[in-house]
Amino acid sequence: MRAFATPDKLAVWCGVSPGNEQSNKQRKNVRTLVANHHVRRALIEVAHAAVRTKCYFKEKFDAWRIRLGYKKSIVAVAHKIIKVVHIMLTRNVPYQDKSADFQALLVGRNRARWIMALKKHGHLPETA
Repeated sequence: MRAFATPDKLAVWCGVSPGNEQSNKQRKNVRTLVANHHVRRALIEVAHAAVRTKCYFKEKFDAWRIRLGYKKSIVAVAHKIIKVVHIMLTRNVPYQDKSADFQALLVGRNRARWIMALKKHGHLPETA
């Protein structure tokens, strides 16, 4: 990550940075930059998966979709994801989602299987 000083420079290299063209203090609606298309495709795929889960990225996508539409919102989520990845790798910290409690989701999903395993091995009494 030393090659990219800021998350924005990494986003430009990945091709998910929004285009910025101004004329007379008005921003024009332009395409994103053409860059590393392999990484861009992978990020778009990750963004599609992220907006279908209960996480911060889905909330951002839902807010952006009203204004931008589906495709531009997916690119915006991909941009947000690559910036988060850059920060995680440079600071050496794990990702912590503010909107979802992954520990509670894990427990809720596996609770029945864990109880059955405890009963099977005799740690819980068998009830009818």
